[in-house]
Amino acid sequence: MTKKTSISLAVGAVLMASVATNASAAYLADVAFVIDQSGSMGGEYSWLANSISAIDTQLTAGGIVARYGLAGYVFYAGNESGTPATSKYVNLTSNISSIVSALSPANLYGSVERGYHAASWATTGFSWSTNASKIIILITDEAANQGSGITEAQLGLDMTAGSFLLNVIAPATRIAEWDDAVYSTSAPYLGFFDLGFLQTNPTQFTTDFTAAKLGEIVDFCTANPTAPQCQQNGVPEPGSLALLGLGLAGLAGLRRRAQKA
Repeated sequence: MTKKTSISLAVGAVLMASVATNASAAYLADVAFVIDQSGSMGGEYSWLANSISAIDTQLTAGGIVARYGLAGYVFYAGNESGTPATSKYVNLTSNISSIVSALSPANLYGSVERGYHAASWATTGFSWSTNASKIIILITDEAANQGSGITEAQLGLDMTAGSFLLNVIAPATRIAEWDDAVYSTSAPYLGFFDLGFLQTNPTQFTTDFTAAKLGEIVDFCTANPTAPQCQQNGVPEPGSLALLGLGLAGLAGLRRRAQKA
């Protein structure tokens, strides 16, 4: 082997090693927004349209690679049989712009708002990944149980059994309707958030809420380290991908050169 070839091989090896060290370990998360689609919810639809990019940026910075979904609900939810044509539904996707497009116009309409039913439907209404944290974020300004046919206690058991992290954004006066169903760890953390805070200070709410989502995923995986969604996935950084291309190209060139020799 010539000195030049050995040096080139060493450079190629360094490039490949750099890819390995720059690949960032990340948790995967599926985040489904389930939003009351009744007439009073226009502000909440606007908030999500304006904030979902910031939410994704903050999650990414915290080491979370997320997909997002959207479902509107009143009596029925998302693409469930019986929903009107204007019902919101976008299956889990990494294309944030598709979520934003679906949020406007809001196409609000009135009926009986079955919050427990909508949260339960979401467990099967989206194409959840088996190796991602499953987060349901339900947003409403109405009472939770309006003819849902499911109790708060049963909903909580179903969420735990399916490893769903249910979060609810609703008026603070509604906390007793959700506290046995939303995701919680040791006190004082509870996955219930005050809709009034979102309405009065949406920017700070978005930051605080997203930070809580990061904490949820980490806390859940600390408590359940062998769960499929808690196995960190190597996600190459953009610079690493470029280095990988250079490394492979260099090694391919060396192979052709050696064959000619």
